[in-house]
Amino acid sequence: MAEKVLPPYPLEFIRMDSRIIVRARDGGTLLYVKDTTLGKANVKAGDILEV
Repeated sequence: MAEKVLPPYPLEFIRMDSRIIVRARDGGTLLYVKDTTLGKANVKAGDILEV
């Protein structure tokens, strides 16, 4: 998360086969890299995303 880069991380990661599922524990801006592209998503606590 862009606003919180130090532990404890406000994300829970779940690996399912070759996919990565992320559950946000707090709201903010999620920055991630997928296929060499920087992605950005605004999330709320409890949101689930596939990265």
